Amino acid sequence: MQWFWNQYTTSDDDRAQITVSPLRATVDQLAGLPPALVINAECDVLRDEGEAYASKLRSAGVTVTAVRYGGIIHDFVMVNSMHDTPQSKAAVAQAIAHLSTVLWI
Repeated sequence: MQWFWNQYTTSDDDRAQITVSPLRATVDQLAGLPPALVINAECDVLRDEGEAYASKLRSAGVTVTAVRYGGIIHDFVMVNSMHDTPQSKAAVAQAIAHLSTVLWI
């Protein structure tokens, strides 16, 4: 994970920011956010953090749709070889539907 963190930022100050590490945000800081779609992959090392974030958003009163796609890895919708999997197709369709609703498109 350290290598991945370093690709994102090497600054400890940046890593402490809630915009970089949203789980660091307090419930009060999350309150009032728009409805959220949190998509997690079953075989993702960050799955638990994603699910904890969804839970924290709910605790803040945010409307959350959280889903875990089974048998799939991190960033699955962006991996070319997984583009045509049922999970990728479903996640993209879900994201489009969510954004269309939230943005009133």
